[in-house]
Amino acid sequence: MKVILVTRRRLLAACASLALVAGLAAIPPTAAAAQVGFAMPANEGAHHIRYEWWYVTGHLTGVDPSGGVHEYGFESTFFKNGVGSWCCWPDGYAHHLAVTDLTRDTFTFSTKNTIGYPSNPSGGGFAVGIDSWRLTGKNGNHTIKGNLEDGDYVFDLTTTTNKPVAWHGGDGVIEYGPWADSAYYSWTDLNVGGTLYDHGVPVTITGGKAWSDHQWFGGDSAYGGWDWFSVQLDNGNDYMIYLIKGASGAYVQKVGTLVKPNGQTVELDPAALTMTPLGHWTSPHSGRTYTSGWTVTVPGGSLTITPKLLDQEVRSTIPDVDYWEGASAVTGTVNGTAVTGKSYTEINPVQYEPGGF
Repeated sequence: MKVILVTRRRLLAACASLALVAGLAAIPPTAAAAQVGFAMPANEGAHHIRYEWWYVTGHLTGVDPSGGVHEYGFESTFFKNGVGSWCCWPDGYAHHLAVTDLTRDTFTFSTKNTIGYPSNPSGGGFAVGIDSWRLTGKNGNHTIKGNLEDGDYVFDLTTTTNKPVAWHGGDGVIEYGPWADSAYYSWTDLNVGGTLYDHGVPVTITGGKAWSDHQWFGGDSAYGGWDWFSVQLDNGNDYMIYLIKGASGAYVQKVGTLVKPNGQTVELDPAALTMTPLGHWTSPHSGRTYTSGWTVTVPGGSLTITPKLLDQEVRSTIPDVDYWEGASAVTGTVNGTAVTGKSYTEINPVQYEPGGF
């Protein structure tokens, strides 16, 4: 999804980023992304493989000390690019933080890069970050800390999960077109609490819903992109929809998972997954044009996904590594019933990607 490896993902191919927490246990080697018998929380940590990222996005409502109500979207994403062997060369890391302030109608982001050697907590889970920016998780319980570089927003958030982990592809492995297999799981229904400091004012989170992804894979690099949607419906159903493009811009792989209210996962028929753009938006910052507003079909119905703010573009210090990642609203009809909800949407235009993208 969830990828600088651009969005989640391209930045990895050119980035450099983090020194992980010291004093953690060494990471066992991983020969390939596709593994048999995934175990949690052991597989939440870093793997001995080239590309990997941890990703949390969410929707927040909160109240400030004067009683003012605030609404936000947020992103905290950490990328690892294993450019060399761990015995000799450090890995490159990047960390992205972003806030969509829907009360102010503004979008703000910051990025950091560094190099380092990965390590994992001895009891499982993961702990990554650069400087004071931290993203940790174990069994769906996350901590998200950091401040945007201008100091306007400071994260001090935690999550707990309402559902078990969702392994995509049935067994936790999906195909990225013909190029590579990727291990991929999500926590699709996370409650969020804590405080978001908004221009120095503490906003206590009173309602929050988040989504967490973790992906890792090897493979070569090429041109490609993707459209990705993490849909959380008010009826308790969650959809992961991942539409992967080749160099021509045509879809070469479609992956989807329905996570039911009880946590049961259902692989979606790729033939039933389509996306029709409802408009386009050209960034005044990068000059890139992104689709904006989408109709996405799923088995039994369709969803209309509308960005809550047009400008939610994250731009990297790495040349030509930009992506649109934003809070969105959802309406639609599934199996004859009207549905509503929310989504985080990632639009990654065709560009040079790791792992054969």
